[in-house]
This record gives sequence, structure tokens and C-alpha cells, in this order.
Amino acid sequence: MPDYIGGFNTNIEYKNIELSALFSYVIGGSIYDNSGKYQFMGVSKKNWNFREDFVDRWTQPGDQATYPRLTYDATNYLGLPSEDQFNSTMFLHDASYLRLRN
Repeated sequence: MPDYIGGFNTNIEYKNIELSALFSYVIGGSIYDNSGKYQFMGVSKKNWNFREDFVDRWTQPGDQATYPRLTYDATNYLGLPSEDQFNSTMFLHDASYLRLRN
């Protein structure tokens, strides 16, 4: 849930010219990218496209990488019955925006 939701408008008039605008915004909140989870796991089992940014992942002990290693073995997710139960804040994205609506 976002922290703030709102909008504002303006109306400017000069001689015979009028300009109006309506903006809406959301501040805070997150969107969970569930498809990102399957793209992270790779194409081997679910046949999902592999995202290019996931190439920077851990592959050998001591690697410095943005993402952990890729695996599709449920035993690597401790306490989970399957890979489908694996969720992470890594797939949360900021949902804030400002839009010109009219």
C-alpha cells in the first residue's frame, strides 16, 4: 500500500489562450515482480526468458556479484517445499510515480 495518493491541477488563462493540466501521484508502496522470480531461476524448468541483468550472479565461491547463484533445486531453499515458494525482496520495485493525466 502506498504512503500517499493524490493529485493536483492547474488552469492558466491569458487573453484567449487557456492551458490546464491534471497530475496524479503515488508516493511509497512497492510492486512485487513475480515473473522476475522465474526469470531469475532461468529457462531450464519453466521456460522463462533469462533477464540480462541476472548475468552478474555468483557462480563460484568468492565471486563478487549483484545476485546470488542460480539454482533450480528445491533443497537449496531451506524450509521450502518447492522453488515456487521462494520469494525475496530482491523482486520488490518502487511504485512511486507522477503522471500528467490531462
